Amino acid sequence: MDGWEDGAGGSMSDGLGNGDDMFSRGGRTAFRSTKKFVSTLKDIPDTECWVIVSETSVHIPGDERSRTAPGHGYPEHTDNYVTVYEVFTNEEEFKIELAHEVKGASLLYSGTKLRGFKVTPYTTRTVVEVTSA
Repeated sequence: MDGWEDGAGGSMSDGLGNGDDMFSRGGRTAFRSTKKFVSTLKDIPDTECWVIVSETSVHIPGDERSRTAPGHGYPEHTDNYVTVYEVFTNEEEFKIELAHEVKGASLLYSGTKLRGFKVTPYTTRTVVEVTSA
């Protein structure tokens, strides 16, 4: 599914109480995307959402001194990263996109690892109490 369906013109709701979240143009219906690309924690909504997380790594070859004089220089190593890069507020759209990306990753990038998660945020509260000694 590419986000478009054949149909009559006009606007409609998804039936889940999400309001006017689809629109039509030229006999095809498009879903308004809830996908958001994020790069910082503040970009992730404070409400329930679904995220696609990827795992990547960067290989650092090290320098010549570490190869010729062990214990000196910086050694060869691999840095691993976990990244949240897509956030959705619509579960169905999330499922469609996750399936699409997993299929694409398996065909094109055999080393790419993806997982999807439902996120239920918690709020924290700090209480400071001052008492006499």
